[in-house]
Amino acid sequence: MRMQMNVLQELREAIIGMIHDFGDKNSVKTTILENHSCGKEECLLQWGKNNGIRTRLQIAYVEGADRGAIARENLNVGDIAVEIPVSTVISEELIRESNMKSFPLHKT
Repeated sequence: MRMQMNVLQELREAIIGMIHDFGDKNSVKTTILENHSCGKEECLLQWGKNNGIRTRLQIAYVEGADRGAIARENLNVGDIAVEIPVSTVISEELIRESNMKSFPLHKT
């Protein structure tokens, strides 16, 4: 068992090293567009914070990429960017079990 843990740790370290190498070689300078509103997204983030979701991300418009999530601080490989409590997860199964059955669920 201990040998398996050592192998998994070495594999993890090798993968993290490869991710760092890739990031160093493929770094792209991004420009955040300040004149775009993310009001609805900010409301969603505030709702999440009020319901126990913890995030180190923010919504922003990025030049050439449209809207997305960016880190509010430097994150390292393996850092947690978003923590979502199970109590805030809405799934198809949960909806089927609730009284919200009048809403159609579409498969894509």
